[in-house]
Amino acid sequence: MSGLALGAIPGGFAAPVLREGFNRLTFESQLTPRITVEDPFAPRPPSSLVGQFVKPKITLSGKLGTQVISPWGNPQPWVFPVVVTAVVLVLVGTGYAIGRRS
Repeated sequence: MSGLALGAIPGGFAAPVLREGFNRLTFESQLTPRITVEDPFAPRPPSSLVGQFVKPKITLSGKLGTQVISPWGNPQPWVFPVVVTAVVLVLVGTGYAIGRRS
């Protein structure tokens, strides 16, 4: 694909070009299990319980333009603060319960 800028490709054609070139996407982080998406540029999102819950979004940008990959849809910005708050409350509650028992 040398000499071809993805940014110069109209939006409707970028996904088929990427789909032809990349057939697997692997997402890894410290907080999630490894998520492998076969055919990440398919017209329909693949079905995966972990993927639907985590909703990874990957943005590729550089000299070839920008391409966003979010097979399960865009992540909701409010979920992370709610999860962190819930984890903190569970830890504090557990510490309090263990402290009262001693």
